[in-house]
Parts: sequence; structure tokens; C-alpha cells
Amino acid sequence: MRQYDVTVDAGGCWHPIGSVPLTPDDWARHFGPFRAEFVAARRRHDPDGVLTPGRRIF
Repeated sequence: MRQYDVTVDAGGCWHPIGSVPLTPDDWARHFGPFRAEFVAARRRHDPDGVLTPGRRIF
């Protein structure tokens, strides 16, 4: 099991810009019910997707 999964399963959280790369599913779990709002803000403020392109958030 990945270290991130163990941490989350234990009730913890992970700083998003940590050393463990997160998958798109991990990001969805991280943002939870606020994901749609976050995605909408990204489209509005960064339509070309130039901010944090390597983090695989979207």
C-alpha cells in the first residue's frame, strides 16, 4: 500500500506539494466536495493550464 493511502486511511492528510506524487484520484479525494469548485476556479483563472502543470491535479 502506498504511503499516502496509509496516511489517509489513518485519518491523516498529506501536504499536496510533498515528496510523494499524487494521482488524479488522490487529488480528487484530497479536495473532496470542493473539487468541482476548485476545477471551475482553475478554468477561470488559469485557462491555459500553465500553473503547476506537473502535479497532475487536473
